[in-house]
Amino acid sequence: MIHDPEFMTGTKPQAYSSTQAPGAFSLATNGARMISTNRNGEFAFYYGPGWHTDGTVIAANFDRHVAFLGPSHYGVHPQAAYSIDLQKEAWVDARKKDGYRPAKIYAQSKGALTVSHMFADPTFRSAFGEVDSICFDSPVSSRHVIRTMPNRMMALARRLPNHPVIERLCRIGMESMLASDPDFDAALVTKDEARSNSAASTRTRLAACVSQLEYLWSHDVADFDLREFGAAVPNKKIISAAHDSLIDVPVAAVAINESYGGGFEHWIDTARRHGDHATGTERPQGVIDALTDRRANAYRVVSIGALATKRIVNAPKVP
Repeated sequence: MIHDPEFMTGTKPQAYSSTQAPGAFSLATNGARMISTNRNGEFAFYYGPGWHTDGTVIAANFDRHVAFLGPSHYGVHPQAAYSIDLQKEAWVDARKKDGYRPAKIYAQSKGALTVSHMFADPTFRSAFGEVDSICFDSPVSSRHVIRTMPNRMMALARRLPNHPVIERLCRIGMESMLASDPDFDAALVTKDEARSNSAASTRTRLAACVSQLEYLWSHDVADFDLREFGAAVPNKKIISAAHDSLIDVPVAAVAINESYGGGFEHWIDTARRHGDHATGTERPQGVIDALTDRRANAYRVVSIGALATKRIVNAPKVP
C-alpha cells in the first residue's frame, strides 16, 4: 500500500528536470555525505540520522518505502568530528541534484536537533528551498529531555578516551544490548532489516560517537527561533511510541513546537512497542502517513502543551 504514489499523494508523480541522470549516487562533503537516489516524483525525501545511526544501512533498508515520493537523500555522519556546517553543505548539494522539489524531511532522535539547527540559519533556508513536510521521530530537542539513566551513561561516554581498547569494549557493550527480538512491522520490514538497522550503529567509531554527543550536549532547540521557517511548512508532525524509555517525548515536543511557532501535531503510533525509541525505520507506515498527512485516525493524536517559561532567544549566529 505505501508504495502506491497515487494512493499516498492523490496525484501521479510529476516529472522534474535534474542535473543528474536517474540512479543511485553519493555526495561527499568533507566527511559528511548523502546517499542519494535520483528518480521521478513530486517530492524529494530527506533523512536526518540520529546519534551514531548509520545512514548508509538505513538507505539500503528503508528507501523502497519512500521511492514513490521522488528522489531520496540519506544523511551519513562523518567518522570523526561532527560539524553542522558540513551537514548544511551536504544537504544543499543534494538539492542541486533533485531539482529543488518540495522536500519531505524525516529525522530520528538527535536528527531533529540537527535539522532544526540547520533551518535556524536563514541563509541555509534560502539555499535549501521549499519544505513541504517534517516528521520528527522521537525527537531529542536537547540533552535535558534524555531520561536520567541514559543521560548519565551518555555523560560518561563523553569522557571516554579515544583508544582502540576502549573502542572495542564499547562496541562489545553496545552489541550486547541489541534486542534479540526487535519490534518491526512484519508486513513491510524483514527481521534481518530490523536487526541490521540496530547492529550497524554499533560499528560507528568511538570518536564520531563522542563528537556527536558533544554536539548534543551543547545545543538546544529551545534556543532557536524557527517561527518564520515553521510558518512556511504546512505539515509538521512528531511521531513516537506511547512511552519512550530513552527520552521524554512530550517535553521535547513542547520545546520544538514553541521554537517553530506552533503547528506541530504529536501522533502516537500504538503499533510501536511500549518503551521503544525512534523505530519508524522498522515501522515505516507511520512515517509515510505523517509525511503525507494521511490516516490521522489510525494514530492517537495528543495535544502539545506549553512551556512554563518561554526560552526562545535570537537565532544562533551560524554562518
